[in-house]
Amino acid sequence: MQITAVLLALIPATMAWQYEHGPTNARKAPFGSTNTPCRKSFHPENTMFHWDRDPSEDCCLYLWSNSACSGSAVASTCSDWTKVSVNNFYAYKVQNC
Repeated sequence: MQITAVLLALIPATMAWQYEHGPTNARKAPFGSTNTPCRKSFHPENTMFHWDRDPSEDCCLYLWSNSACSGSAVASTCSDWTKVSVNNFYAYKVQNC
């Protein structure tokens, strides 16, 4: 009984979003339930990325062509999205959660 309680405590209560990227989705950005600040994360062109969010959340993914998230995002989505990148991306933010 105690082991079950410990295991349940380790499971996140909510996962509003998850962003997977890199060759065969090898690297996973941390999943979350809130906005994130700009995070450096190299995503090479011609590799798959996958954005998944809970339908009850309004979280959106924004991707930048620089590592400082300066200027306008070069790609963004609020809906679930699986794509092959056509450009290098160097940073991302999750907003509107």
